[in-house]
Amino acid sequence: MIVMILRARVDRKMGRPARRRLIVLGLVAASLGVAQTYDGRLVFGVAAVKPAPHSNNRPTFRGGPDTPDPLQVHWRDNSMGDLLRAAYEMGIDTFRLQAPKWIEEERYSVDATVPAGATRAQFNLMLQNLLIERFGLKAHHETKGVAGFSLQIAKSGPKLHEPELAEKGPDGGGGTGRKIMTGKDGLLELAPGAAAVGMFVTPRGTRISARGRSVAILLPNLQSMLKAPVVDETSLSATYDFNLTFSSGESSTVFSAASPAAGPAEAGTVMPTDRAPDIYIALEEQLGLTLVSKPVSLDVVV
Repeated sequence: MIVMILRARVDRKMGRPARRRLIVLGLVAASLGVAQTYDGRLVFGVAAVKPAPHSNNRPTFRGGPDTPDPLQVHWRDNSMGDLLRAAYEMGIDTFRLQAPKWIEEERYSVDATVPAGATRAQFNLMLQNLLIERFGLKAHHETKGVAGFSLQIAKSGPKLHEPELAEKGPDGGGGTGRKIMTGKDGLLELAPGAAAVGMFVTPRGTRISARGRSVAILLPNLQSMLKAPVVDETSLSATYDFNLTFSSGESSTVFSAASPAAGPAEAGTVMPTDRAPDIYIALEEQLGLTLVSKPVSLDVVV
């Protein structure tokens, strides 16, 4: 877990108040293999940053490594908070970015060219360097503890299963990609086969369905729900097939839908209507895991 406290000195040339502002960033990362300070060798080929004042458009982002357009990147109407979350791989978890309101209110558009062959880690560092160069961000490391959660094995022991192979098709080959099926409980889940994870809204609640994945895949969703850092202390490094169905108490939103869409349930299937347990009970009853509230040690960059 890393928390970053960055001091940004900005000027009126870019349309921002001329005063120093404190930005507190939190991000979860097992390891960052790139430098956190400005490195002139890792920069975008050409980059333009423009204010997007009074924009009510939805922020958009396209391009970069691992996309159909790896040599160009375009952010439209993104807040400073959006850019910081992208640069430091914070995802959408709001708890990991604690900062003054202005960073979510002031918007910018960014266009940049990306050097051929740049990796995702290098790309992130280029964006960090761009923010450092254009906004004067500076940082150094400290260590602190914050309230969080530890994912551990419950007293009852883990209830996880080894990955199941997909049934062979007519040509003798196994299935590839993500396929959806109706499980024995009448709810949607991923079919056996390729390693994948999907999230579904079901009549009982939200279901995370994983095939051939480690329990660490749960951490981003747990952090989103708990709005606090979660560390994996299960010591379970193998991959498993599992379903986790819980009641989130939120509206029906699919965060990561598998495809193609599943067809209707088989005839005679009775869709359950009872609500799933909350995330704490679901983890213990269904996977044999538990969440323990505890201080989490953070590497703080000031």
